[in-house]
Amino acid sequence: MGKKTAYDAFLAECEPYFLDGVHTIAEFARRTQEIVREAVERRRVLLVEALSFTEGEIALLEYWYPDKLQRAKPTDDIWVGVKFKVTNVFEAAIYRYWVVEEKATGIEAWTWIKGRAKLDQLGKELDGSDYEFPEPSDSWDSSISGMGTYYITRKLKESEIGELDLRLDEFITYYIGLVAKVGGVKKFLS
Repeated sequence: MGKKTAYDAFLAECEPYFLDGVHTIAEFARRTQEIVREAVERRRVLLVEALSFTEGEIALLEYWYPDKLQRAKPTDDIWVGVKFKVTNVFEAAIYRYWVVEEKATGIEAWTWIKGRAKLDQLGKELDGSDYEFPEPSDSWDSSISGMGTYYITRKLKESEIGELDLRLDEFITYYIGLVAKVGGVKKFLS
């Protein structure tokens, strides 16, 4: 009989919990995505209008990072939500996030358009907008990634997790106002 390794011991210890754990994670992710999708669908007409697209131009897709949760490593951040897409020229995701390093969770959106100069111009206008964060303003942040993608983040306190619908509505309302303030996204594509 072979020697038992630490990895085998780990498997033996976790075996009784594996199936329930996998099903719990799958259901948690499914329900999270459903809540985000419902919140976006409630404001879809206003979102599409603020972005300056038509319903016929834009698709609403599921959004995951990593693209398959079972591939997530213990050091990976997790994003679960939805993404608007117009062919290969525009994408914007709205999602719940969990950041391993900061042990933080919240709601985030990113906006991307094709063409670095156009993306930089969009990011500069969004970031330079005088559209103020809602209260508590210290829970909000915006940034532009090194690749030019514009991010808006709303950290959630543990006490706010039970108010997810309300926080999503607040977040989406802010995003609509911000994008509308700069005249939509579509104008940056021409």
